[in-house]
Amino acid sequence: MTALHNHISMLPFAVSVFSLVSPIAAVAGDLGDVGAGHGLAKGLCATCHRIGRGETDEKFLDVASFQTIADSPSKTALNLRVFLKSPHRNMPDLILNEIEIDSVIAYIQSLKSTTR
Repeated sequence: MTALHNHISMLPFAVSVFSLVSPIAAVAGDLGDVGAGHGLAKGLCATCHRIGRGETDEKFLDVASFQTIADSPSKTALNLRVFLKSPHRNMPDLILNEIEIDSVIAYIQSLKSTTR
């Protein structure tokens, strides 16, 4: 076999691996509009959540502030995406499109404290 033939024979494998990795990479990237995410948070989330930078107190018992969520190491972009796409008890059934989800995630991640 020639070197060219070896590379060509690996192409289907490379394409399949890329198709598995690319959605994760898209989630991890900075794809959302922070300003749009803030607007969505004000309109949809502020009734129950504190959404501003530095606001860590809870409006209601067991309703985390966006700052607390942003500073939680377990709240990755992927974790937030899954959360926003899943129904939750005691929370309105939000129906957000992909761009809106990306924007809300971008806004929440923009609140991360730089010092811990």
